[in-house]
Amino acid sequence: MKVFEVWAFHGSAVFYLLTAFWSVAYFIWDRRFRLRWGQTFLSIGFVLETLALIARGLRTGQPPIFSGFEFLVSVVWALVACCLVMSILFKVRLIIPFAVPVIAILFTLSVINFSTHGADKQTEQMELVHRLWVGFHVGALIMSMGCFILSFATSLMYILQERRLKSSTGATGWARRLPALEKLDRLSFGSIGYGHLLLTLGLLIPVVLAGEEGLEPGPGSLVIWGLIVWVIYGSLLITRAKMLFGQRRIALLTVTGAVLGTLAYPFIRFLLDAGPRIHKALG
Repeated sequence: MKVFEVWAFHGSAVFYLLTAFWSVAYFIWDRRFRLRWGQTFLSIGFVLETLALIARGLRTGQPPIFSGFEFLVSVVWALVACCLVMSILFKVRLIIPFAVPVIAILFTLSVINFSTHGADKQTEQMELVHRLWVGFHVGALIMSMGCFILSFATSLMYILQERRLKSSTGATGWARRLPALEKLDRLSFGSIGYGHLLLTLGLLIPVVLAGEEGLEPGPGSLVIWGLIVWVIYGSLLITRAKMLFGQRRIALLTVTGAVLGTLAYPFIRFLLDAGPRIHKALG
């Protein structure tokens, strides 16, 4: 089972990297690289990663979402799932080359975490692994992060499309395939709304159940990250709902919030891991 898991994980890595290289080539040469190719590469990588995660769950007897490696790989899985849904159901195939750079960054972070800490490292909360609420808690946070990264991609597309429409040179290459501003704004707002809902449920439900059973709510790094991101995207949601700024400025704020939210989790994990050692060295 472990051999299959490793091979499936490596296979997904190959196809994600192929998608990343295809994305760069698509932006450079456009017509020679069809959007359907990127969707195919990403779909194959997604299937292989799904099989690898299932195999890992069966081998370890627990949901593959608790170690740092598993969390980051699961975030990649959630993001790819959201991209495929938006590409296939909403016909926004251009979301793939815009989101793949973030996928590549998260995948690289997961590989670094694997080589540094090992994929089988378990958290201090593993005695709670068979509790359904722990899996829901972490899973909801993972899916919310996927939604927030999608809001980043659609907001970036909005900024580029608005700039193109204001330009006197007209559309060339891949820019001709950018969706309408209204559609991009609606998708970005929807991604933030669903992501914030999942994040709220992921933070509230385990806290309520933990209070009833006298348990800790979950890994500290996830809770801290969730609270920070909840504030960031809650502010963006209110700003967009009440239109406190122009749509372009809201798109810029969404891009900034997505970058901060993505970088927050590895930074928090680093502080929590390095903090005790630094304190001991200084003390």
